[in-house]
Amino acid sequence: PKPAPDGDSKTEIATLRTEIANLRLELEAAVKEINGLKATLREATPKDQGALYRGKPASFWLEQFKDADPKFRAEATEALGILAQKNKELTSILVVALKDENDDVGRNAWVALAAIGPEVVPLLLNVLKDRTSPNGLRNAAEAVWSLGPKAKAAVPLLTEALSVEDWRVHYSVVSALAKMGAEAKPAIPAIVEALGHSLTRIVGAAKKDKSRRPPATFNEGSLPVLIVKTLLTIEPEVQDILPHGLLPGTGGTIDPNERAALWQQAHTALKKKYEKAK
Repeated sequence: PKPAPDGDSKTEIATLRTEIANLRLELEAAVKEINGLKATLREATPKDQGALYRGKPASFWLEQFKDADPKFRAEATEALGILAQKNKELTSILVVALKDENDDVGRNAWVALAAIGPEVVPLLLNVLKDRTSPNGLRNAAEAVWSLGPKAKAAVPLLTEALSVEDWRVHYSVVSALAKMGAEAKPAIPAIVEALGHSLTRIVGAAKKDKSRRPPATFNEGSLPVLIVKTLLTIEPEVQDILPHGLLPGTGGTIDPNERAALWQQAHTALKKKYEKAK
């Protein structure tokens, strides 16, 4: 058995017990204070940070949008697009994203803007005015395409955008004009001119690469076919001057060289009809 503690030891043990008890009281008070602070922070989050996406506020995604890695910028653009549904101030960064060099970033931006609705049309018009950014033009046109006739105010600027020699811009712009129907009639001369540029590009590419067959570029979904179908949507009477067998699925089996000649013939006829309308 252990010897009984002497008087000094008893005093020391009593002192230690008192100190431990006091520490426990201080710890309990600290825990209560921390829990109180946590509750306060939880209450303040919705007011101070606004809506969250994946548990993170807009400020987090705005920082990520600055990342050099396009994958992070694309993710940030998607997040900001969703948050912009409640915070319209974020639409300004989506407009910047329209001009991004990465296709995924630009696509996420125009999808988000179109989802907000017609109120973004003035922002899209400003992007269309700046013809120094092909990506911006293309993505703004895609947003207009998604909005359809609600964005008919964009027709004049879409028409001007066809002066940019970039077939991808032409594809997006013509697609948007197709959604406008008769409202896009003033754009017909510019659309016909874009067809001419497309045919020239096709012929030039075939001359450089003898293995390429130009008629392959006249398949469904190609720019020339899109242009003619858009013209038919805007003004159905265009059908009267188009050669038979021009579009895929019409005219039966046609020799590839003959089909290429049909496209040149169609462009000549369209140009003759609409060049005076410029």
